[in-house]
Amino acid sequence: MRDWSEDEVRLTVHDYFNMLEYELAGRRYSKAEHRAELLARLDNRSKGAVERKHQNISAVLAKDGLRYISGYKPLGNIQHILKKHVQ
Repeated sequence: MRDWSEDEVRLTVHDYFNMLEYELAGRRYSKAEHRAELLARLDNRSKGAVERKHQNISAVLAKDGLRYISGYKPLGNIQHILKKHVQ
């Protein structure tokens, strides 16, 4: 398994926070559409890898007592680079 680049993490965190903003505002959005658009910008990542990364972002937020996207339950593999970009 290869590490995620700084750019991939930045793009994924940005996408996550866009979806979270929609959710908090009560606006409809499609996780599948977001994932498809994000996958096109990443370096050959799978749908599952993106799903897990979104769950890792939820874990960072949950650990800090913050709201996270419903449907992306926290998954406890939090990398330092991810924590840095989320915070």
